[in-house]
Amino acid sequence: MRQTNSDLLAVSLLAFASALVAFFNADIPIVRAALGISLVLFVPGYALLAALVPGYELRVLERALFVIGSSIALAVSGGVLLNATPWGLNANTWAWLLSSITLGASAVAWKRRVVRAAPHAGSRVSFRWDEAWLMGCAVVLAALAFFVNQLPAPARGDEGYTLLWIQPDRAADLKRVQIGIQSSELARTRYTLQLQVAGETVQEWDSLELQPGETWQVHAQVFSMTNAANIQAVLYRADTPNSVYRHVSLAR
Repeated sequence: MRQTNSDLLAVSLLAFASALVAFFNADIPIVRAALGISLVLFVPGYALLAALVPGYELRVLERALFVIGSSIALAVSGGVLLNATPWGLNANTWAWLLSSITLGASAVAWKRRVVRAAPHAGSRVSFRWDEAWLMGCAVVLAALAFFVNQLPAPARGDEGYTLLWIQPDRAADLKRVQIGIQSSELARTRYTLQLQVAGETVQEWDSLELQPGETWQVHAQVFSMTNAANIQAVLYRADTPNSVYRHVSLAR
């Protein structure tokens, strides 16, 4: 029976989509859930089985048990390994690891099937579009990995941090202040920033969104500078809107 590589293309596409969703931190719950389930229960195990057993020697029930069991084992062991790295274990690093395993195993399986199907060792193997797809995925993921490597690495056991500062804008004769935020979180983060004078909010910036390593600054008008200690910048994260995340006061 002639064996095609459409199954390898399908699992590679799922792995590639999971890596892209993790890289761009796409906030699409249904898509993230579907891709996450496939990574835990099916995709890496299927690719691994195809690499180990490129033919159809196993029965359907045996293949299903191997695929589910090995997928779960890879997810658990991968999580343990990631937890011991400086990047830590989170949804994005976990998706990247399982996607990389899937694409690597799919490439090995494709190569073994080509060799298996060759009439004899000296036959010429043509370069087909499915090979181009797998190589293209590898190149794109390598490029994305380079950009991920540029992101700030947190200390071991940390979950990222954000810097907040406020200072007088001396060019405006102390009637304006400069407020800045720098994100060193592990993923894109949304904030709400408030400028308060004597406990009253005089200005607010809602839905500020920063990528890891990104900085945001603003110049704000302050009509009274008689008591600098009463001028404060208060920062909230969108995922915990009722808890103050950062708080600074103006010092003169």
